[in-house]
Amino acid sequence: MKRNKKMTNHDKMLVLWCIAKRNEIKDKYRKAMKQYCLTCDNWDEVQAIRSEAHHNGISDEVLLDIDIDVQNSITDEELLQALY
Repeated sequence: MKRNKKMTNHDKMLVLWCIAKRNEIKDKYRKAMKQYCLTCDNWDEVQAIRSEAHHNGISDEVLLDIDIDVQNSITDEELLQALY
């Protein structure tokens, strides 16, 4: 029977950093996508963040969920402000 090895403090910090980095990239993508949906002027930025997300292990399915959430979260007021 194998013994489970305990994680070292360094490993714990590395996992915590990876989770924080993943959440940071998701937030950046969410903000860039919302800005793109409202103004249609930063598609290159969205693509750069999408590439960074893929590099950090975030799948297209997760990004698609974020896209749908962003589109559903846009209020009429935000839309009107973007138009005028």
